[in-house]
Amino acid sequence: MNIDNQLITTDSAKRWIEMLQKQLIRENPAALPNDGIDGIYGAETTEWVTRFQQRKGLYVDGIAGAETLERLRTDIVFYVGGPSGKGVELLQEDLEYFYLSSGTIDGIYGAGTRQSVRDFQADNNLFVDGEAGPGTMKKMDELLTTLFAQSSDTGSLVRRIQEQLNEQESTSVSVYVDGIYGSATKNAITQFQTENNLYVDGIVGPRTMHFLDAQAQQLMTSEEIQNALESRAGFSFGEVEEAVATKFISLLEENSVFTGNLGTANLSSVNAVTQVGYQNNGMLIVYAEVDDNSEKQVMAFFDEKEEELLTFSIIQETGSAYDDLIKITNVSLTENGEGIEEIETTVAESDNQQLLLELEFKEAYEKALSSASIASASTITLSSDPGEDPLYDAIQLACGSLLAIGAGVSYAKIATILGVTTTNPVSLGAILTAVAGGALGYYFCQYLESPLS
Repeated sequence: MNIDNQLITTDSAKRWIEMLQKQLIRENPAALPNDGIDGIYGAETTEWVTRFQQRKGLYVDGIAGAETLERLRTDIVFYVGGPSGKGVELLQEDLEYFYLSSGTIDGIYGAGTRQSVRDFQADNNLFVDGEAGPGTMKKMDELLTTLFAQSSDTGSLVRRIQEQLNEQESTSVSVYVDGIYGSATKNAITQFQTENNLYVDGIVGPRTMHFLDAQAQQLMTSEEIQNALESRAGFSFGEVEEAVATKFISLLEENSVFTGNLGTANLSSVNAVTQVGYQNNGMLIVYAEVDDNSEKQVMAFFDEKEEELLTFSIIQETGSAYDDLIKITNVSLTENGEGIEEIETTVAESDNQQLLLELEFKEAYEKALSSASIASASTITLSSDPGEDPLYDAIQLACGSLLAIGAGVSYAKIATILGVTTTNPVSLGAILTAVAGGALGYYFCQYLESPLS
């Protein structure tokens, strides 16, 4: 695939939007001063795409099509004595992603950066000159957005996989790092997949890549996140008694909005009915599979006290065995649970997005725990003001569960049920993602552990 021969819009995958945002900053270090590289094609990204199109005499629509992407690519060259600043900083970070350290990430294209670029060029059969021009940057972006590697592949992505195999601790393997996906690397991947309960084929698809990234960087597991939320932030999680579970499953199957959107009222199996509590309030989450041979999954949220269905999400894989696209349809219900307030459909790259969230959570959590007030406290009370809550950023990012990507649960409803009083919409989102990460990370991962790489 020619990564520049595409249309990047608000509906594009996060990795493609991030690639565009990097391009804008590489071309003009002053670009995107507020939002930066956030993977969201919002007003600022549209504005800077428009500015570039106007400046270069291109068709002006604020949308990054093939013409805009190709022109962005041709206008970027980094070299010793050349441009410095944010664009070079991004290049240095990308080189480190491929284990090609240029020394300090300082935005200066010095001898170390030049050598790392030469190494990258040599690894990927490019012309070796130490200049990060259009061809080199295109190859780098191509590998940064690739979620697949197999036998006979070569280059920097394979080198990264080999380095990660040597760093992770779940499997006792050691491979020679040469950037060649040979039999030794395939055998090591096969062993890694076996010991992590993944589909075993010796191929690194999105799921294996996600687990490898998580293991190599020693991220917190869903269970560890849940334990942290229980012990430090006052949440409680647990499965309910059979009679309670049966009652809420029946309420779900009898709801006309649910059956109308699902096309069937029958759930083939119920994986879990989880109770989530905060202080003395709670809600129930039903996680189940659908009996219509479509491999659909359902997550439904109930107000436990009022026995009212708040919202439900229908999750369905849309891609092949070696991509991680899932389609999430979120239906938010009206006050009585019998009418539709909003329907939203999202296509998400599940494992890739989950990894990014987990990386952010690890950074925020470690930062929070390093503060004296957190280190000495046995419990943490969530504050409605994130500026007063040392664990706020970590709690907000406690969404290893894919629910945080697209679940259309009304934040206000969830906050009301859990007894959290706040007028800050971001803080309300933090409550939901904390619930999602703690309660659903494990159960949703069961869905993700279908036989895919």
